[in-house]
Amino acid sequence: MMKLLLGCVLGLTLAACNEPTSFNRRTLPLALVNDAPIPVTLPSGAGTVEVISGTIQSNLATGICNWTVNLSGGISRTGTVPECVFFLDQNFSVTLDMGGPPAPDGPHLYEFGVVGG
Repeated sequence: MMKLLLGCVLGLTLAACNEPTSFNRRTLPLALVNDAPIPVTLPSGAGTVEVISGTIQSNLATGICNWTVNLSGGISRTGTVPECVFFLDQNFSVTLDMGGPPAPDGPHLYEFGVVGG
């Protein structure tokens, strides 16, 4: 009986870790760009673009993070960060180059989490 119970617990634990559920996902809001609180205005071609908001989501089962950055004019950029895991009480910083117009030119430091955290 004990072996059966242990087997069930182990099976459920492994299934939960491999299941793409909200239990395995952690989401942080975009807080800073180049150490400045959002919204932030960045160069884009001959003009500028404003970074309005964003999120990064860590999937503990895959170790991959998916990010979204929302820009002025209804533009959004998305991407992934491999080998990325964080917890809700942490901040996560990543340098992203979104390729220029209509997105920002060049690389910028994006910090997700709580300002001052």
